[in-house]
Amino acid sequence: MMTNNFDKALPYLESLSVLELLRVHRWTLHKLYDLGVVRTLNAPQGDWAETLVAEAYSGELVKRSGKGRDVLVDEMSIQVKSRVLRKKGSNKSSSIRSWDFEKLVAVIFDTRDLGVKEAREFDRDWVENRANYQGYVNAESLSLNATLMRSGEDVTERLEEAAVALDSRLSNS
Repeated sequence: MMTNNFDKALPYLESLSVLELLRVHRWTLHKLYDLGVVRTLNAPQGDWAETLVAEAYSGELVKRSGKGRDVLVDEMSIQVKSRVLRKKGSNKSSSIRSWDFEKLVAVIFDTRDLGVKEAREFDRDWVENRANYQGYVNAESLSLNATLMRSGEDVTERLEEAAVALDSRLSNS
């Protein structure tokens, strides 16, 4: 969800040079890291998806070394996979190296603003039966395509609400 502040900043951002945009990008990542929204300084969509799922499910993020799971809700572990919606390119998830989870939440983000376009929850067994082995990384992956995203439980609204709640809480801290 874009705010009026974002709309006001757009003309300024559009006037910046490439180097200035890169500096704003890095500053933004550091600010998100300091707020605890992302856990690394890499591209933020994976960390953002995990943070949204933790918020939406009232769970907690697993330590970065947590094998096969990203979020823990009571005794249930959740693996989170995300992609930014693109017209061209791969729609494969990142690697699934362990099946040590009960649920998998797949999140598709809008390419312009990282808004949640679609999110689905799947049982581990369902995912395992549809994953594809990728020999070059010795792991499984999912194709987060339209067919897959019509399956599972739709949790899009739940994640959208989590994004608004996080934005409100962290922006006012």
